Amino acid sequence: MSRGPRLLAGSVLLAAGLAGCGGVSADLFAVTRSGTVPGANFAMIVRDDGTVTCDGRRRALPPELLIKARGLQSDLEPSATAATALPSGPRPVFTYVVVTPGGRLSFSDESPHQPAAFYQVALLTTQVARQVCRLPR
Repeated sequence: MSRGPRLLAGSVLLAAGLAGCGGVSADLFAVTRSGTVPGANFAMIVRDDGTVTCDGRRRALPPELLIKARGLQSDLEPSATAATALPSGPRPVFTYVVVTPGGRLSFSDESPHQPAAFYQVALLTTQVARQVCRLPR
């Protein structure tokens, strides 16, 4: 093996090792909310280290919301892995796109046949927006 590939392989191994030792925290999931009412548009990334990025700004996530998010992540994973995209209801106010480590899902507040986890992600998104990011919705 020439020096170039060995150096690249060593760099990859070093980066992988550092990721497990105080490196960047794993993202639990990201949510993008859009809608037809003022203040509907919002984006957040929830991390396992107890932080959330709200519209690009990193903030501390209260422990009770972090616990909810951790449980929710495992509940969302099967739908995200299956790339679930529920159709909107007749007059949606909010539409959600959720990205997890395993995939992506989407739904609206009026999508028929939503699993409980979708209602919970809508609630968590509103709680984070209001309590943590200090937004009206």
